[in-house]
Amino acid sequence: MKKLVLILLVFGIGSTLSFAQTKKAAPASQPASKSIAMQSMGGSPTSKGKWLLGPSISISSTSQEDGANVFKTSSLGFQPEIGYFIKDELSIGLGIGFGANQTKVDGTASDKFTTLFVAPTLRYYLPISPKFHFLGKLQVPFGTRKTTLSGGVDVDVKSTSFGVKAIPAFAFFPSGKISIEMSLGNLYFKSEKQGDKTDNSFGFVLLDQTNYEGMPSLGVKWHLGK
Repeated sequence: MKKLVLILLVFGIGSTLSFAQTKKAAPASQPASKSIAMQSMGGSPTSKGKWLLGPSISISSTSQEDGANVFKTSSLGFQPEIGYFIKDELSIGLGIGFGANQTKVDGTASDKFTTLFVAPTLRYYLPISPKFHFLGKLQVPFGTRKTTLSGGVDVDVKSTSFGVKAIPAFAFFPSGKISIEMSLGNLYFKSEKQGDKTDNSFGFVLLDQTNYEGMPSLGVKWHLGK
């Protein structure tokens, strides 16, 4: 499975760089439209040499019934990120994330865990209009998870994880200095190890608040530099 992760990562980065180069070689009419966008925004916020900095947050609360019990799950995720544009519309960076998840059964806490991770991140912005961009993100998160409550019993269980995420999102630029981002979910692979046991998971989740891997998130980024 580790070979599969590396193949996915190399393919994703290669495809993104190839697409960025193809966009650079577009017909002469494309730079003209890009110039109009830059003028209307007072300079492109995604041009080579600029920085981006800011957090994203995801919050969800779900409730389910099985006929006998009511299950309520609440999740919180927070991830500040910094990035640098190595080419127009293409940036590399690093995110640091924190997450918390708790499940209650009939009002009593049953399961609880927290996560902490770092994630090298590759971003590619595809302009739709001067103020709206499609955003594709490729992340490679490394992290730990600590479970403090399982089945209503206090525990102290730790695990480590490694994964790859391909995240579709949209970015709105109210000005050339700031963007507001909304992610929709992701395609992910995750390998989690606890002691001698390793669990691998792979899937695509879209606007799914019941899946910790696929919670939508809202973020704000400041675009710095001349």
